[in-house]
Amino acid sequence: MVVLATKLYVEGDARERALDSLRSQVDNDVGDLDVEYDVGVRHDDFPTVTLEGPDEVAARNVLAETWGEITDGFEAGETYVGTLESWDDDGFVLDAGEDVVVPADELGLGPGTPAQIRERFGLVQHVPLRFTYGETPALADEERDR
Repeated sequence: MVVLATKLYVEGDARERALDSLRSQVDNDVGDLDVEYDVGVRHDDFPTVTLEGPDEVAARNVLAETWGEITDGFEAGETYVGTLESWDDDGFVLDAGEDVVVPADELGLGPGTPAQIRERFGLVQHVPLRFTYGETPALADEERDR
């Protein structure tokens, strides 16, 4: 199973339409592989894709690369993906299955408050952002260069 680093935060009919759209996008990503898949949503609104078949590993890797993957835990120095949950003067809060606070001085995107940086770069709530985990999490270099 792959937990995709995006959120389905709408309810009702809109949620069903969003799931249909996501299924179509997943099919575009892995439809040519020899794998069956089922798309669902976790309790925290992250979509899951359960995979089965000879190309399961390849499909998992494609989805993790395309969408980013929410993992069960973190190791210092490794890069992960979270969605932008909120921001304040202290920094960005990313939802990576658990809240990860990237302090303002670890954003590395130039001068200004986190709110000013968010506005300057057009970052919207729930956008996936890569971060490097550690005692003090930081935006990942590849995210700063994007």
